[in-house]
Amino acid sequence: MKKLLFCMAVLFSSVSFGEWGGAWFPGSYGYWGYQSYYPMHTYGSIAYSPSTGIYGFSYNHYAASQALNQSVFRCNLPDCRPVVWFAGACGSVAADTENPAIYGWAWAADAYTAQQQAVVQCGLRTKGSCKMRAWACSP
Repeated sequence: MKKLLFCMAVLFSSVSFGEWGGAWFPGSYGYWGYQSYYPMHTYGSIAYSPSTGIYGFSYNHYAASQALNQSVFRCNLPDCRPVVWFAGACGSVAADTENPAIYGWAWAADAYTAQQQAVVQCGLRTKGSCKMRAWACSP
């Protein structure tokens, strides 16, 4: 009888924890072997309109598609396109001061590096000067 109860307890525990990726199953991860409900990083995105220089950004989304859609929605122009997305990092967009159709983008672990790289990327495409248009970070 004790063996039967023990076997039922083991079977019940593996079935009940199985849907959350319990420690009994390979491929589980996280603290004590249980999968985290939230992903390790959140996603962000910046959308940009080359005709006007208007941008939209988003951050702290649990799916990349949500971040991309939200940035385009916030830009709210027909030619807005996502130019950079990032997870657990920062993204930025810099554009030429006279011609918004010339722009550069970058992502990096911190905001300062992302901004500097975006200005450098923009500078490679123009003889004029570039200015930061937008930046955002997602932890």
